[in-house]
Amino acid sequence: MAPPQNRSSDPEYVVDFNPEIAWTVTYDDSFGRLIFVFEAGKTAKTISLDPTPLENNRVVVARDAATRARLDLALERTKAFLTACGFEVELQGS
Repeated sequence: MAPPQNRSSDPEYVVDFNPEIAWTVTYDDSFGRLIFVFEAGKTAKTISLDPTPLENNRVVVARDAATRARLDLALERTKAFLTACGFEVELQGS
C-alpha cells in the first residue's frame, strides 16, 4: 500500500516519503526540493523530525525573512503530512 501524499489539496506543494533515501521526507514547491531527515521516536508511532532541511545536500540556512517563512511553512506542512500518516511528530532539539 502506497503512503498518502499531499497532491490533491494544494497543487503548490507536495510532501511524500523519499523513495530514494531512507528516513527522509521530501517537500517540493515552486522554489525546489527540501529534504527533512527523521528517525524513530520513543514509540512505534512517533517520529523524531530534524527541523532543519537539506537542499542540494546542504543544510538550508535562513539568511532572510522570505527564506525563513518558506522553511517554517515547509516544516509545518511536513509535520501535518506525517501526522496524517498516523505518526506523532517530535522535533529534534526541542
